[in-house]
Amino acid sequence: MTWLNLGCGNTIIENAVNHDRFKFAPHVDVAHDLNVVPWPWDDNTFEAIVAIDVLEHLDDFIRFFNECWRILQPAGQIHVRVPRYDWINTHIDPTHKRGYHPESFDYLDPSTR
Repeated sequence: MTWLNLGCGNTIIENAVNHDRFKFAPHVDVAHDLNVVPWPWDDNTFEAIVAIDVLEHLDDFIRFFNECWRILQPAGQIHVRVPRYDWINTHIDPTHKRGYHPESFDYLDPSTR
């Protein structure tokens, strides 16, 4: 399976493309600012994308998912973890743009609107 690990930090996924904003360590395969599109991967490249504690640092929720859809293969999967809007650290961390409500992701599914 071809995986992309966005914003890997120190959490490496073996046999995946490990990405971060800066190449601060040898395990970072690709350094790129995810606020800048298009991302440096071709269409339909990955079977799965992992973005753990990444989305809250970015400028645009919809642009993030548009790029994920573009680089995912058909029937690909996205695994995302974000802080809840009501969690204290969401507001303490000055690099967080926002927190998320579980229904925030309903905007990605037209059947929920």
